[in-house]
Formats: sequence, C-alpha cells, structure tokens
Amino acid sequence: MSTAYIVRWIIWTFVAVCVVVWGYYVLPEFVTPSGVWERRIVRDHPLTSPIPVSAVEGTTLITPVRKLVLAGVFIPDDESSRLNADVFLKATTAKGVEIIQEIENATKQILRCEVRLYHWCGNDSIDAHFEQHNLNEMMIGLGYAKFDHETKGLSADEWNRFAAAEKVAKKMALGVWGDAPAEPNETLARSGFSVSSPILGLDFRIRVELSQQHDRH
Repeated sequence: MSTAYIVRWIIWTFVAVCVVVWGYYVLPEFVTPSGVWERRIVRDHPLTSPIPVSAVEGTTLITPVRKLVLAGVFIPDDESSRLNADVFLKATTAKGVEIIQEIENATKQILRCEVRLYHWCGNDSIDAHFEQHNLNEMMIGLGYAKFDHETKGLSADEWNRFAAAEKVAKKMALGVWGDAPAEPNETLARSGFSVSSPILGLDFRIRVELSQQHDRH
C-alpha cells in the first residue's frame, strides 16, 4: 500500500468525520427552530413510589391496591364537566399518584401527580417536561372541579389553599366557571398541558390570593 494511498485515506476519513459532526451538531442550527434534530423529554423528578391508576370514576381513582377518592373535590353534575374532569384525571394520573394525606378515616385522599407539559413553540431543545403537582388543588384551581367546602379533616392550610384555588379559577373563568376547560380535551389527552397554560402560574396565583385574604383580615 503506497504512502499516497494512505494519505488520501486519512484525508477522506477526516473529511467524512467532519461532515458527520457538522451535520449532527451544526446543521440543525440552520434547518430546525430548536437547533437539534431530536428534542428531548425532561423528567428530572419522577414520583418516588407511584400507585398506578387503571381507571377513573368521577372523583374516584381505581388502582390495583384500592380505590382512592379525591378529598375536597366536587364535579358538577353535567355532561360537559364530567367529560372534562375525566380527560383531566386520566391525563394527570398517567404516571401514577402518591398519597400526600388521608382524611375522613382514610376514605378520602389528597394526592400528588406528575404532569406532562409540552413545549409547543419548538424553539428549544425540550419537547416536554414533567412536574409534580397536588392533584386535588390543581383540579380545583384549573376549574375541572369545585371545592367541596363541607369536607372534613382538612388542615387549616389545606382548606385555605383549596378555597384560594377555587377563587383563582373563578377569576380566570376556567372550566366549570367559564366556557371551556383550561386545556382543550383532545390536546390534553394527546400531549398534556401546554407550557403556556394556567397550570404554570397556579401556585403563584394561589399564594397571591392567600396574601390578599390575609391583608383583608
């Protein structure tokens, strides 16, 4: 094998490697809004011991262990509210749930869920990310249910946050307090919540509402 052949082989190998590297790392900057070929899904903090949910019946979640009933949550008895709540619960419990607290002799529960939020804009490297949320509070705060003020066994802090979440939903005319759910059902069922949906600022809005209530008193 001649020296000239070896030199040409090295040069063409180097050129091929450069083309591959350029095509994978540089070309996306010019041809895709996100700057990458494949956008990733971020799930940094999954639930520690999730209980899988196999079915939803109103405010009751069917699991292999037992039935879990959402505490402090009331779904209005009309077809639209029931449908929206059903889609919401199936989407938000897809990764399972964890029990935060049990009340009323362990017949009702406050639950934690893991929610998928999709990045619709497409101009970053993340396709979707997951966040943990208080399921009961989120369901009320996004207008998928009303707060059952007669619920017994809630701490003062829990009662106040649920009540504040309901006021947030009322002010924003979400779900049962408006004309449409916080996220279109077909989108929620397919992709989860949008990063521009009211879910991202919910905790902040609840804290603002609680602060305003404190100032009034």
